[in-house]
Amino acid sequence: KPFQIAFILLNLRGTVDKEHQDREMVDLAWFPTGGGKTEAYLGLIAFASFFRRISEQTQDRERHAPSVTTIMRYTLRLLTADQAARLVRLVGGMNAVAERDELGHDRDFAPFRVGMWIGKDASPNRLYRSEFAGHRKDSAERLISDAKEGIPIRGATIAPFSTCPWCGDASVGQVESYEITKEGWSKPRPRVATKCKNTTCTFSKEVPFTTVDEDIYLNPPTILLATADKFVQAAYNPSAKNAGDGYKAYSVRRLLGMEVNEGDNRPLPPEIVIQDELHLLSGPLGTMAGLLETALAVAWKETSGHKPKYIAATATIRGADRDVGLMYGRSLNVFPPPLLNASDNFFSTASESRGRLHVGILASGARARSALEQSAASMLSSSTVAKNSGVDVAAVDPYWTLVMYYNSLRELGGGMTAVQQNVPRWMSQYGGEDGRRDFSAQPIELTSRRSSSELSEYRGRLNHSLSSDLPVVDVLHTSNMFQVGIDIKRLGAMAIIGQPRSNSEYIQSSGRVGRGKGPGLVLSLLRDRFPRDLSHFELFKSFHQELFRHVDRTSITPFALRA
Repeated sequence: KPFQIAFILLNLRGTVDKEHQDREMVDLAWFPTGGGKTEAYLGLIAFASFFRRISEQTQDRERHAPSVTTIMRYTLRLLTADQAARLVRLVGGMNAVAERDELGHDRDFAPFRVGMWIGKDASPNRLYRSEFAGHRKDSAERLISDAKEGIPIRGATIAPFSTCPWCGDASVGQVESYEITKEGWSKPRPRVATKCKNTTCTFSKEVPFTTVDEDIYLNPPTILLATADKFVQAAYNPSAKNAGDGYKAYSVRRLLGMEVNEGDNRPLPPEIVIQDELHLLSGPLGTMAGLLETALAVAWKETSGHKPKYIAATATIRGADRDVGLMYGRSLNVFPPPLLNASDNFFSTASESRGRLHVGILASGARARSALEQSAASMLSSSTVAKNSGVDVAAVDPYWTLVMYYNSLRELGGGMTAVQQNVPRWMSQYGGEDGRRDFSAQPIELTSRRSSSELSEYRGRLNHSLSSDLPVVDVLHTSNMFQVGIDIKRLGAMAIIGQPRSNSEYIQSSGRVGRGKGPGLVLSLLRDRFPRDLSHFELFKSFHQELFRHVDRTSITPFALRA
């Protein structure tokens, strides 16, 4: 898209020239939900990664000490895992280009790779099991051993993908297909590796991805994908010393390019730091992020005089210049810049076709649960009747899976019970025999209550369409975990139970549907006993006519006394 090409060109010099003035500012990609912001900065990542291999100043160092080129930070666990698949596809294509143009293994370069650096509840910290760890599944070795013995994997996992990110083969989602090896490009250092069993797949030799902390320290990935809180580890400086003798020097500070003892043999510090969904860094989280950014900036300056290029992206934010100044100590450049006409910013124009239809229903306090049950039953039975009446499944599929979005886990629990017990009865009343549907016994839920392995499985099941032979999800229950970064094209119907606490959350969550072929349908189920719900209903039409005008201002105070 022209917007993506222009954003890449705008940031080329600042990405590779350490002395360029653009290193003193944060470039913000500000584009509507689903507009392609991710692809814009993926192009910059590829450019910076290849530049290190062709530049005479960095290519020798990159051979002897592979380094992190890009840091990507996220605030939500599901968002981090969902973006990992996109990044793995990117580095898969980059490796193919590198081998073709003699910038890969033939020239002694390590393959481009993605490392997902997240908490131990989602992925193991260690490669090998520890004799002091008891029966805790805190190592990749124990997870692989349990999987081969048929023991179910719950909690932390080394296989965050349910299928191969490149071809969709199910072998990559099987933990027993992984191994810890010291052969190949990382020799003699160990690493976690797996490959796709589809022999025609680009990843048939190895999937360029790891999620084990010690593997990341020993073999720094090209792209370090992490949650924001993980960088506190730089203060404690854990290392890969448990992976074997002589590996104590492979630490967090070495990974981030802050190690001073190795001289010119240490990895280079990252060229790019990307903060996606910038609007989520608000309140206490934004305050802590500001303190963390200050510490990292000082550490890089003191150890190597380095300043990375900062890139941010969001669809919903106001007052970003103040927040960016407090968090990063830099000025802000918004791209595309706002023009006089809100419907035309040169790179995009308002579409005449309908993308999403918003419908509001206000229920009295005593009838709120009935409104939820009957509205959900009406939407589900309509799609069921359409399918049973012979309507093309391609037209029905976007509305077959109903996404039910809740503001709290308490409300979600009540909604799940209602769907299982009462919604099937109402569906029969609305659609008769043709409106009946057999729901799966286990509801699908994307919330913080689910483990990483379960989230990965559920995310994969949501891609199953009516035209496939695989079981299709009927209802998805979710909370604010779903509001950002989830890009499942086939989803087209959503019910939002209660008005979210912020307008940004409402815009982001409703933007998850209607991204495919058909227009999206968003039903807001509001309760008159909540002033916010009532106000939203009274101003429903005018609010949606000026949707982005109502985005909330974020507030961060990293240098307040209590912070």
